[in-house]
Amino acid sequence: MQIGQILIITLLGFNIFGLKSCVKSPEYKQMKDWKVVNYSPMNFEMEGKALYYNPNGVGCNVVGVNMDVYIDGTKVTTIVQDGQKTKVPPKSNFEIPLRFKIKPEGGIMGSLKNSYKLLSNQKVKVRYVGVVTLEILKIPYKVPMDATEEHSMSEFMK
Repeated sequence: MQIGQILIITLLGFNIFGLKSCVKSPEYKQMKDWKVVNYSPMNFEMEGKALYYNPNGVGCNVVGVNMDVYIDGTKVTTIVQDGQKTKVPPKSNFEIPLRFKIKPEGGIMGSLKNSYKLLSNQKVKVRYVGVVTLEILKIPYKVPMDATEEHSMSEFMK
């Protein structure tokens, strides 16, 4: 390999690592607009949006989501969305559309306590744990997520 090629490869490597070190992770704000879109005795399907803020001066794309959802400590589903592209403008809020199914016999309704809380419209703790994958200048960048919020069934039935 010639010295010129080694120099170019080295400079490209520094640029890539430099980019990752100067990029700030988007800030999670909240989950919103949750609603039940389909229900059957076997499962129900929900959709909503994760709201984030991009503090960076460059835009990017959301290219994947892999997130476990827990209700009062019980894992109810995993959201896996690969291949979707959501454009993220620089220095602005952005929304990631999410959609998932829950099987009532296992997860959420498997616990009598959770069932009672939901049916009586009490608030339950919903925890989202996982990774959102961004693509910045064609470079994948994983943003960890661990957030807990409280929701009641009336919020999902809007």
